[in-house]
Amino acid sequence: MSKREQGFTLIELLIVVVIIGILAAIAVPAYQSYILRARLVEATNQLSADRVAMEQFYADNRAYTTVNAAFPTPCGGGGTTDFSTANLVGFTMSCTTGLVNGILGYTITATGGKIPSTTGFKYTIDNFGNQTTTYGTVWGGGSPTPNTCWVMKQGQTCS
Repeated sequence: MSKREQGFTLIELLIVVVIIGILAAIAVPAYQSYILRARLVEATNQLSADRVAMEQFYADNRAYTTVNAAFPTPCGGGGTTDFSTANLVGFTMSCTTGLVNGILGYTITATGGKIPSTTGFKYTIDNFGNQTTTYGTVWGGGSPTPNTCWVMKQGQTCS
């Protein structure tokens, strides 16, 4: 009697490799989308926090711009609370003061591009609470119509 060798056949191994490849083809894009949405939430959360800081500054100083050297505005004033120092993974924060709809105010912007998946994304908020979105290249570029919200996932629209 001969002893039969035990193990897997080549066909069985190929089937397992194909199954693993199919699962990876589904899982990797889903994971990348999940990571991108987390970066977008990080940016919009920072914008919301910055808007609160600007309104607090306005309540204290009755102006959005620097009152004197002792009280620099968080909007580009160079102080310790300056928005441009926010350390976000995928976005760069910026803020400008000036006329917004004919009234002295501010516009805070989170611009993507620090990592490739956020390239082209741009979120803004102003002193009136108006929110706008520009899509990243991952979603084909563009913006929603009407552009009155922060779009957080592909295919979402503003109503």
